[in-house]
Amino acid sequence: MNSQLILYFVIKLEYTMSKSTLLFILFFIELVGNAQENCVYMASDLYPGSYGALPVGITEFNGALYFRATGNSAGPELWKYENGASSMVADLNPGIGGSMPNQFTVIGSTMYFTATTAATGMELYKFDGVSISLAADIYPGANGSSLNFLTAIGSELYFSANDGVSGNEPWKYDGVTATQVADVNPGIGDSNPDEFAGAGGYIYFTGLNPLYGFELWKYDGVTAVVEDLYPGTTGSDLGELTPIGSKICFRATNGTQGYELWVHDGVSPVCLDVCTVGAGDFTPWEFTTFGTEVFFRGFISGSGYELWKYDGTNAVLVADIFSGAGNGHPNHMVAGNSILYFAANNGTAGNELWMYDGSNASLVGDINPGSNQSIPYAVTEKFITVGDDLIFIADNGSLGNEVWRFDGVNLELAKDIIVGNLSSTPSGLTHFGNSVYFMADDQIHGGELWKWDLDQVLTQSLVVVTCDDYLSPAGSLYNVEGVYSFTDTLSSVNCPGCDSLIYINLTISSPDTSLLITNCNDYTSPAGDYYNVLGNYLFTDTIPSIACPGVDSLIHIDLTITDHINLSIFDFSGVVFVNQSGGTYQWLDCDNGYSIITGETDQDYLPPISGNYCCVITIGSCMDTTNCIFVESSTAGTFNPNTSKINVYPNPVISELNVEFNSNSHSTLKLYNNAGIELIYTKVGPGITYTINMSDYTSGLYFLEIMTQSGLSVRKIIKN
Repeated sequence: MNSQLILYFVIKLEYTMSKSTLLFILFFIELVGNAQENCVYMASDLYPGSYGALPVGITEFNGALYFRATGNSAGPELWKYENGASSMVADLNPGIGGSMPNQFTVIGSTMYFTATTAATGMELYKFDGVSISLAADIYPGANGSSLNFLTAIGSELYFSANDGVSGNEPWKYDGVTATQVADVNPGIGDSNPDEFAGAGGYIYFTGLNPLYGFELWKYDGVTAVVEDLYPGTTGSDLGELTPIGSKICFRATNGTQGYELWVHDGVSPVCLDVCTVGAGDFTPWEFTTFGTEVFFRGFISGSGYELWKYDGTNAVLVADIFSGAGNGHPNHMVAGNSILYFAANNGTAGNELWMYDGSNASLVGDINPGSNQSIPYAVTEKFITVGDDLIFIADNGSLGNEVWRFDGVNLELAKDIIVGNLSSTPSGLTHFGNSVYFMADDQIHGGELWKWDLDQVLTQSLVVVTCDDYLSPAGSLYNVEGVYSFTDTLSSVNCPGCDSLIYINLTISSPDTSLLITNCNDYTSPAGDYYNVLGNYLFTDTIPSIACPGVDSLIHIDLTITDHINLSIFDFSGVVFVNQSGGTYQWLDCDNGYSIITGETDQDYLPPISGNYCCVITIGSCMDTTNCIFVESSTAGTFNPNTSKINVYPNPVISELNVEFNSNSHSTLKLYNNAGIELIYTKVGPGITYTINMSDYTSGLYFLEIMTQSGLSVRKIIKN
């Protein structure tokens, strides 16, 4: 979480000055939240012990969460979680077997589900938030109708069921009455419909008929008719019925084309033969609606299984994630408000988290570094979005499968519920309020209901500056002037079983203070006085103290107004110098992105190679950078020549500088000031000691250039 909460208990004063700002904060508290620790905890321990209640089918309804769970006094029954507490709604089938409620489906103010009792078998039940009732006893008696594939379409519920007469056929429930849609496989035979979808005023479903095979059926509210895509008894083996506007798209084969993308507009079905004209398989899979388009995984030769979309007219390749013929194999698709998330393999990072923003597909992060996958294909749990945040399950290679979040910028682990590489096997991710609920097993309590409160922050930083005593959140008293850094640990009020860590930086000071200020040109004091003449000033400003009411704050100021920095730069026999003395220096390599030259912090610099160089000069609070200058490196130029041939002493020098030549050849000697002006030029015979009178020269930096038969040598001379 990237939220910040800043609390100011007393006003902060700002004094703005030319080229600098003095910020007085005499007393304030700053509280900064972060999400290094998330509020994740077990919401309910419904079945104490290591087995757990195993809550499944977690569904939001009527301001609460409902799910199937096993308590310590009943089998699997309907439970709810509301206002921090869990309770069993009803024990429909008393005993250890329970009623096994399943397929919770909400339509308006009613939640439908299947349940099994000794009297009715598996039948359709409904719950209005107060009481549970049998919605329809489709197969009277104890056998049950084996309802499945509950699907809400408009205000009606569609499903498959067996009434004991017609076999397993498509049915609907309108809130009052259950009606068989069609006897697709006449007689006792089963048509086994397993998908329902509504589009353009029609209900589409799949079903098996002995004359047509497994085919697409269309229902207009009165009559169901077959769309025989694959003529004969084989059937088109269709699936993934997905509405798009007034149409429906799906996967099917007609025996001529392979498994392809098909569209039905309410009039007739059309095959979009994306793969090739002929029997090649495009095999679209995992259809997911994102905006006004349907995304899916599809295969064509040369690209492998990659991310595709259908916009209502055309099928388009969105991204070739595994470039070339490799299979990116996008999976676990889920849509946010403006982002489509999915897992995919680019051939390098393994099956990892990706995102598509409507224009580009990009890797969110290599959670399990290298070619290992963080999102195994075998993890079939649906991921969820909260706005454009993604809540998902991943394994970073060291923590096992746990719950994670991506907020569009940062990836974060919710909590390593079982510390180490064991997985807590989270499932049933559900967003409710501003929390995420799921089942997890911590290997102590078994599978129970867990909660991640997205609002709670467990780690905070507290900065306190005061001239009074200070009592910390944990009750520690500080009353001596000084600076303190410590951590208070408190039990979290809103996150059961969690500790809240508060990192505190405390300063206790008096209302008086001293300031040492160096400004480049001018300065305005806290009391409003203006200084703009070069020089040093010692003065005291008196202002009312905010931290200590009724007391004046005395601010003792030592001010120096400095001149501009001299930025002149020159080179001398392969050595580069700046004229400004009395500062600090940092030489930069202009040809290498102005990179810092490590260790080169003198007024001069001898580059090892020819190139362009500049220097950052700092004097007090003033800092500036010279222009770049080209320096041709001299391999003979050095500040450490062969001392057995030439001795120069004393250095630094006050009056006389001696240059002792021990060579057997004539030499020339030149003396330059730091502006590069030649002051002395002379020739010296072998074995001579030449003395230079430096008394009349001003203090500063000079350079001695000596040319011998062995080459050129440069010495830096300091005149005091």
